[in-house]
Amino acid sequence: MEPVPTPSSFNHVPTPSLKIASSSKRLANLILDGIFFRVIVFIIMSFLSAVGNLDDNFFVIQTVWTSLASYFAYYVIMEVSCGRTLAKFITRTKVVMADGSSPDLMHLLGRTAVRFIPFEAFSFFGSRPVGWHDRFSGTRVIES
Repeated sequence: MEPVPTPSSFNHVPTPSLKIASSSKRLANLILDGIFFRVIVFIIMSFLSAVGNLDDNFFVIQTVWTSLASYFAYYVIMEVSCGRTLAKFITRTKVVMADGSSPDLMHLLGRTAVRFIPFEAFSFFGSRPVGWHDRFSGTRVIES
């Protein structure tokens, strides 16, 4: 008979000798991905403006929805296809499951959804740089 997991065991996932990325690399990823994301939104909004698909009365709403969709798509598409975002290529880090395997689409969707929690971006500044989006999705950012 297997032991029943206790609430404290839910947050602790054994990590097999993975070199977790440092807080400074995580911060660099946050800043660089923010820059890349803003450039992507600028390009999309410029294109929509050029082809005349922006309504002046709803410009702010269209910008917000375009930004949210682009943010979600940026992380999911990059992490599903490459296991890393553009910033993670620069910092030589990548996303893996806590057991070291490659994450699947559902884990990456959950990981990206958790990023929308306010102040989540600062959750990896603890003693161990594992953010909420890592913990809740069972993923880790490691040195590659």
